[in-house]
Amino acid sequence: MAFSTNTAADLNALMTALDTFAVANGWTSDEINTAGGESAMHRNSVWVSFKWATSSPTNLSVYQALGYGGTPGAGTDDSGNGYNGPSAWSDSNAALERCVQGIGNGPFTYWFFEQDFYLHVVVEVSAGL
Repeated sequence: MAFSTNTAADLNALMTALDTFAVANGWTSDEINTAGGESAMHRNSVWVSFKWATSSPTNLSVYQALGYGGTPGAGTDDSGNGYNGPSAWSDSNAALERCVQGIGNGPFTYWFFEQDFYLHVVVEVSAGL
């Protein structure tokens, strides 16, 4: 099982570190766009993507699908878990669907684990939480 722990100054740095860790352990990066608040990766038939606000993020939308559609939530057979509603994506709309609510913008301490087709992420958003 691969393992990494470190700190990230903000959500952009956290998502970049996750992308780097995943790629180093056999995943393919489909997108890491911190300026646009989007990330996507896959390994075989496991496709995940993320979206966050680039200014003062509060929530992190998480998506899973059977393919990558060019932006989070647009993949083939997307699960519908992250916000993809009729209004434009926003940090407050993200809270309406499954997301990492209240993650904030760091700094963070994180622990990443990977084994075969499984990524597990633990993030300490503040001391003891």
